[in-house]
Amino acid sequence: MGISQKDQIESFGFCEDIKLFPVRFETEKLPFPVVGMSDVMPYQSTRYQDMTDEMLKQWKSAFQKQIDKAINEFQPDLIISHHMWILSIFTKVLFPEIPLYVISHGTGLRQLKLAKQFSQDVIFGSKKIDHVFASYENISSKTRLVMNEGNASRELRPY
Repeated sequence: MGISQKDQIESFGFCEDIKLFPVRFETEKLPFPVVGMSDVMPYQSTRYQDMTDEMLKQWKSAFQKQIDKAINEFQPDLIISHHMWILSIFTKVLFPEIPLYVISHGTGLRQLKLAKQFSQDVIFGSKKIDHVFASYENISSKTRLVMNEGNASRELRPY
């Protein structure tokens, strides 16, 4: 989860039994606002299409640190990720041996057109995702095209 350095975890309404590994933006190591899946977010944000190579390097470093912590602490049998976009793909690259289930809301498909600098990595990386749940049938069809419709081993279904 990416949040602003200004945000307090308590304000998100999570109970104390839930362990979070937030990536804090607007810090020395990550000096830009949270990167959002839409062009207009209800908070100050960075658009993926505006990310530079240096920003991506900082972003990957920050997320890798937190993902590594979470994986080492929980030793999960599978990973569930929202959005078929670069964080899901990056997680699969880091932990290829752990099955990855992705919930596709359609915003990743939209980002393929807007943030073209990431498109090839997402398209190639999506083929390594183990299971995808699409938020509705239209998203399911479009996601199938991106992931290579002919791959019969891939499970893709609307939820």
